[in-house]
Amino acid sequence: MKSTKYALAMALALVALLAPSPIRADSVYNNFGPPGNSYVAGTGWLVSGWELAMPFTSSGNYTLSQIDLALSSQLGGNATVTLDSDSGGLPGGVLETWNLTNLPDFGTCCSVQTVLSSGSIGLSAGTQYWLVASGASDSFILWNYNETGAMGQLAYNPGSGFIFDGVSPMALGAFDVQGTPAAVPEPSSLLLLGTALLGLVLGGICLNHRG
Repeated sequence: MKSTKYALAMALALVALLAPSPIRADSVYNNFGPPGNSYVAGTGWLVSGWELAMPFTSSGNYTLSQIDLALSSQLGGNATVTLDSDSGGLPGGVLETWNLTNLPDFGTCCSVQTVLSSGSIGLSAGTQYWLVASGASDSFILWNYNETGAMGQLAYNPGSGFIFDGVSPMALGAFDVQGTPAAVPEPSSLLLLGTALLGLVLGGICLNHRG
């Protein structure tokens, strides 16, 4: 009887240990300054009339969860943001698209725009991606500079395809990228094993009672 109780306790402990833990968001990339999401409020890159792209490299294997950007507007208008893959060192295919409205007034700090991912975009460790922002030519939308000194090779698309800005490196717009760690399939198999073990133990207990 003691061995049965011990086996039952071990099976329950294994199932509890391998049960899925709450999903957490980790920083994939971040150039916002402390405290909070601070940035340079009085100046930035104009993103009206073309697409402006900022590169970042994923710090690990993640599933994209959200992106925060420091976009602001002086004349109103909407902005479009895309996450692009890399193709030969320039933005490639669009992975996901978001539309932003009600941007904060240029010169104020420090509101950020948050976009949420569908949860189907995987980011690979050490791989470069591009965050791209654009606005209508009759708007005055800016991507505020980061204040942490983060630099990179900017690219822009005036309508005929992406090209480098000709100067490298330059101050990046302020943004962060967050994701959940990529799932590892093995624990689910072990959880199934633990559940099966628990079933066998419970079945044994029932047989002992009948006997």
